[in-house]
Amino acid sequence: MESNQKDALLAVRLCDVAPDGSSTRVTWGMLNLTHRNSDDMLLT
Repeated sequence: MESNQKDALLAVRLCDVAPDGSSTRVTWGMLNLTHRNSDDMLLT
């Protein structure tokens, strides 16, 4: 993944899809990419 924006938010959902097509969410998460390099180096 790549972004040329100084502020970005990444949302991910991981699902297990059964052979019958039913889907069960395994986990999910969000990451503020403003802090992708370091918490000490905030982009302004």
